[in-house]
Amino acid sequence: MDISGVASIIGALGIGSFAGQYLIGSQQRRQLRSEVLRHLANTERTRWAGALSSDPSFQQFKDSIRELETAAIIARVPRRPLRLYIQLATAARLMSDDDVEEKDGQEEAGGISTALSRCVRSSAAQLSRLMWSPWLARACMKRRTNEIEREAQGLDEAVVSAVDRAKKFHTYY
Repeated sequence: MDISGVASIIGALGIGSFAGQYLIGSQQRRQLRSEVLRHLANTERTRWAGALSSDPSFQQFKDSIRELETAAIIARVPRRPLRLYIQLATAARLMSDDDVEEKDGQEEAGGISTALSRCVRSSAAQLSRLMWSPWLARACMKRRTNEIEREAQGLDEAVVSAVDRAKKFHTYY
């Protein structure tokens, strides 16, 4: 049997069509995951408040969260790590806004707890890993999410209070 005969048998069985759709689908999935990473970077940039007029507003932060969530739903990102990141990033933004108010617009206003920042970055890194290698990252996803949640709940009272406020704030769902 020559190559054209094999090709026609493969086509008749529908294998060629399936392989083509799989290859096209994987390219689309990569594009969707890149959108999530782009919106994640934007959210990280807007989660810091500041006293200057050029600093991102809280509305810009909420918009970036909404865009991240939309891209994540389309890309089929697991909800639990996404929800954890959104809660921690919102808590960080709320603390940053509180710091701006307390320092009455000074230049160094807008800081957050180092420990909370570490939790937010860990959560963002987990989302990033889920985008770069979804199957490998999903294998450790539950354990890593539990570790980040335990770390956040073990922080000082002001941070835990901010995380609880963020859960009630509902910038998501």
